[in-house]
Amino acid sequence: MAGFCKSIEVTLLPNNRVSILDDGRGIPIDIHPQTKKSALETVLTTLHAGAKFGGKSYKIAGGLHGVGASVVNALSKYMRAEVYRDGFTYYQEYHQGKPVTKLMKEKGDKNKHGTFIVFEPDPEIFKEIKFD
Repeated sequence: MAGFCKSIEVTLLPNNRVSILDDGRGIPIDIHPQTKKSALETVLTTLHAGAKFGGKSYKIAGGLHGVGASVVNALSKYMRAEVYRDGFTYYQEYHQGKPVTKLMKEKGDKNKHGTFIVFEPDPEIFKEIKFD
């Protein structure tokens, strides 16, 4: 809607995993003022924490940051988020909505930007998992 993302790729992977890759600005990684955690961790673990619900990171945003992402994370056996911004790759892994790693940072492609998410629904919650 704001013209920052031109491509979104959803891939159904083996073992009931799904990945989503976009070439947008990337979920912010700065420290969130209320939670004192990264904005990435806040968006992926807290309901209604996305920028559209009171923050200033996005003036225009499609989707349900802070609702959809945190719910998918909570219902997932595994989730990994990677953010490509400012010449770095930032990443963090989660289990059932809780971080299992700190937000990590490594040198990346200075021309790459966007967000990559891979998740696997939790079979303890879903009796049958079948993506079509």
